Amino acid sequence: MKKILFVLMSAILFSGCSVDSVESEQLITADAKPSISAEEDAASEMFDFEGVVCQGVASDYCFTFPQATAGPNNKDTNVMLQIYVYGDDPNSDEDDYWEQVFKGEGGTEVCSDWTFDEVGTYEIRYKIGSGGFTEDVIVVEDCSSCINELNAELTCGEVRSLNLTFTAEEAGPIVIQGGLTRGAEINSAQSNVLTQNLGHPSVVNSNSSVTRWEGDIEACEEVTIAIEFTGGNGIGDWSAKRGEIELGYTAEQSCE
Repeated sequence: MKKILFVLMSAILFSGCSVDSVESEQLITADAKPSISAEEDAASEMFDFEGVVCQGVASDYCFTFPQATAGPNNKDTNVMLQIYVYGDDPNSDEDDYWEQVFKGEGGTEVCSDWTFDEVGTYEIRYKIGSGGFTEDVIVVEDCSSCINELNAELTCGEVRSLNLTFTAEEAGPIVIQGGLTRGAEINSAQSNVLTQNLGHPSVVNSNSSVTRWEGDIEACEEVTIAIEFTGGNGIGDWSAKRGEIELGYTAEQSCE
């Protein structure tokens, strides 16, 4: 049976935790509600995580469990977090089992980086107090299948706009450069990742409102450049390069 591996990279998370099989406990009851104090608001119970993550990339997971002070014994509420593991449990004859990740008293907040080494869907569940488990899943995808691609969308009008998007197959430095047409005047220009180089010779000596954008980007990261301008007749060609290697190109577009 295929074994799904995972890495939990927080010493706090494992402190005082057992790795005993929990087959003897009640199975998932998705609709069950945790047993907490009436004064506790539902929003105070938080399971904050990304439902879709990339294989081999660390993602943040935070669990906040409310502390109940009501009840006959005025004790904290017990909390529990488990992940479903495919493999051989040394303490059980079963191949698949729920492994204890965290167990303790309420009022506890735990944040950890998790890195999943294999693509797939991982089942997780947690409960607060004597209520049943609440279940959820984490989908791990292969994010390495991006391609080098540059796109330019021109909107014409009294005030014109150019929106460029670019993604790279591999991480590294990138330069995106291009121009408008003669007579255009830029009102605003910004990028979510790259920095505009206003002092480059190709910009300073241009009469076609050339802009140059530089910076380091991650693989599959979406880079955007938004320019608003007036005048001119559209845009010239644009390119995305790493050194002398061209990774993307768009042809000129006219507003006529």
